[in-house]
Amino acid sequence: MRRRISHSRTEVLRIIGYGWIGVCTTLTVALFCVSYGFRNHADILVDPSLAWKFLIATILGAVFICVYYIPLKDVAIEGASLIIWTSEQTAVVSLQEIDTVRQTRWLSSLKVAVFFRRVTIHLRNETVFGRRIMFMPELFTTEFLGGEDPIVAELRRAASASAVREGLASTSDCGQKPH
Repeated sequence: MRRRISHSRTEVLRIIGYGWIGVCTTLTVALFCVSYGFRNHADILVDPSLAWKFLIATILGAVFICVYYIPLKDVAIEGASLIIWTSEQTAVVSLQEIDTVRQTRWLSSLKVAVFFRRVTIHLRNETVFGRRIMFMPELFTTEFLGGEDPIVAELRRAASASAVREGLASTSDCGQKPH
């Protein structure tokens, strides 16, 4: 049975990120146009320093969104497989392919930290999404704000158990006894 482990609104987060970049870029261009001689209908000029501040905020925000939210994937576990997808493509990977699992924990003492707790799965082999898969787990209660999300430990256990099962299966196929 397939169980989703990424936030159900992952695609919405990505769309909001693209939208934020588009709106802020449009506003920044408009501020520069109004600040540097293109008069609006009321003949009011905007202080050029405001346009520059907006440009800096837009660049910093766009970099943050491109690094933190745009790479997010939808992720589910089904049996001994990890299913990764976006609106365009899907990949199915064995849990044995998981090399490491880490969670970003910056801002973990703040109540907004639930929005900054991205999980990164490093895989042993390449997929259509690369070797690094990032997802945002479902929201959890505040008792976990200081530590890792429970899904991180679950993925680590599942990967270890899968590797042990695969290791035992391969040694029994070769006629060797496990040590």
